[in-house]
Amino acid sequence: MDVSISLSGPLALMVLKVPVLGGLGLLMIALVLVGWPRGTFGHLDMWQKLGWVIAIVVGTVTFVVTDMIGLACVLLLMGSIAFSKLGWDSIMLAVAMRDWPLARGQVVKSKVIRKRSNSSGDSGLVYHSKIKYVYEVMGETYEGGRIYFGRPNGFAWRERLAVAKYPVGAEVDVYYDPEAPEVAALEMSLGKPGTYIAFIMGLVGTGLMGMITVIYVTERINELVALF
Repeated sequence: MDVSISLSGPLALMVLKVPVLGGLGLLMIALVLVGWPRGTFGHLDMWQKLGWVIAIVVGTVTFVVTDMIGLACVLLLMGSIAFSKLGWDSIMLAVAMRDWPLARGQVVKSKVIRKRSNSSGDSGLVYHSKIKYVYEVMGETYEGGRIYFGRPNGFAWRERLAVAKYPVGAEVDVYYDPEAPEVAALEMSLGKPGTYIAFIMGLVGTGLMGMITVIYVTERINELVALF
């Protein structure tokens, strides 16, 4: 009995995508592993590189098997996972800060910066408090700009309050990481809502996009299986 598969429609498109997308995927993996370009992949550690490799492999396979919608679902899922990781790191830093020593510092810059988003009108303005302070650790001077880890920006009244709290010339206590003194903040992060927002939003996004991705990819795979 002669059994043959006609390469037409979605199946033919999938076969055509394999060499092109597979080649691009392998090129991206090679760039990640060698750490080039330096500003993009050069600063990554082993686990970050592994995360990029997994994302590239999963994204490539999903695009081959499904389409742009499937790829977008996977990318959003990966982004949600990365957002959760950033939020978790922020929480871990907040916990570690409880044991950080203090150094005396001085505010050298304090102002509110307004940036216009894509929206029009005053509602399209995004506010950011730019606060710089200098402090000394073991005879070496450092400069910091963080109020606390995970602090969100955007509200005018909130940024103006921050500038009023830390005016130029004000003497401040600076919490710094004893193993990396350049990592510092003016306030303890633990207990502040901003410390947990990224982690919670990342978890919600991961759950939602994970469900959507599984449903969509499963449907596309079933359609392909039906062609055989």
